[in-house]
Amino acid sequence: MIGDSAYVKFMLYGKEYFAFEFILSFVYLVAHLSHIEASYAEPPFLQVITYQSQRLVKDDVITVSRAYKKIVGVFHSGCHYAIAEVDPWNSRTITIYDGLFYDLSEWQKNVVLLLKKCNLIDFETERIDLVPDPKSKLIIPGYRRGKELVNGYTIIINNVKWRLIRGTFIVQTDGFNCGPIACLKVMELFNRIDRATAVDCYKKARIRKVVFEEWDYMVRISDKHGSLTVKDTQ
Repeated sequence: MIGDSAYVKFMLYGKEYFAFEFILSFVYLVAHLSHIEASYAEPPFLQVITYQSQRLVKDDVITVSRAYKKIVGVFHSGCHYAIAEVDPWNSRTITIYDGLFYDLSEWQKNVVLLLKKCNLIDFETERIDLVPDPKSKLIIPGYRRGKELVNGYTIIINNVKWRLIRGTFIVQTDGFNCGPIACLKVMELFNRIDRATAVDCYKKARIRKVVFEEWDYMVRISDKHGSLTVKDTQ
């Protein structure tokens, strides 16, 4: 039961994946409260790609207003999460934040779904061309001499060029905290935490505590605002 003592203990101290339902509720709450509390610039537009193999219908498409300077995408592949930061109007750049450094091409289906759902490319698009940059060396934990990776692709869709590049955030050194890392990155992109604090949380093994406490706060404040209702089932 969400909210009971066993659930809280699991979320704070467990060494298993956060359920996808938790990730969804977390990122939607971040976006919702950020829009309510925004006092200056419009927060990013949030789009979640639940499954990279999902089939879209035209009702899934939402035309994103140019008032949104950025789009934040939550990507899921197998048992792993990544976050995309999209500049759709100026540079047409998609930056992927992935603590396990998957090959960027791993996320191409998610990218195409995101662009279709945001009405940034034609809904009927089937073919895209990925042109890799030359490999470059990236120094990451576990690779003393660095690791050769492709850190950028040019994506050509209907004769329009987009850039897919690798961003740096947190290097994941365990096998189960990609979900909390994704949550922290969403918090940072919506200005609810700064990057240095987020990175420090992971180094000090406080990441799950910080994420869960933020989720609990957002649930309570949304209940107070009346934008959701917390039901006590005790």
